[in-house]
Amino acid sequence: MAEENETVKKPVDKEARPHRPAHDKEAQKEHRTAEHEPAREHRAAKAAAPNAASRKKAPAPKAARPKPVGKTNIGIDVRPPAKACTDRNCPFHGRLPVRGQIFEGEVVSDGMDKSAVIRRERLVYVPKYERYLKRTSRMSVHSPPCIGARTGDRVTVMECRPLSKTVAFTIVSKHSERKERAE
Repeated sequence: MAEENETVKKPVDKEARPHRPAHDKEAQKEHRTAEHEPAREHRAAKAAAPNAASRKKAPAPKAARPKPVGKTNIGIDVRPPAKACTDRNCPFHGRLPVRGQIFEGEVVSDGMDKSAVIRRERLVYVPKYERYLKRTSRMSVHSPPCIGARTGDRVTVMECRPLSKTVAFTIVSKHSERKERAE
């Protein structure tokens, strides 16, 4: 038996775990605790450190908000409004770039703050009857205060970046005033 004990390899490394008998429950528990200590430390450190979602960044120093820089050329042939405004989503006095589709419509509702609903009519050709069909669509658009579009006005609308869930167009010019009823 003494010879067998000599053939069993002893751990070379001093930090290698020593052999513990299977029946020693207390020693096994101690061993498990020591074995998982780095993981516990890691979890504790992770819990103590705030994650990216809850970490608050230091507020950037607020630069003076740029004042409206007069009238800008928006890229199409429309007259800029005579009245100035401080709306940051105005294509003329703010920082809203316009691009893409351009069409005309009639303002149906102007009850929202800086927004309006326009009705756009278009003709669709029906080959079977060789006639045109009138189609109407309504859409929410941004209404800059300097243009002052009211219900009944004919306006030109141009595409811009999405300003909200439903607003992705802005009014760029007003063609005709609403007709007042004579009573």
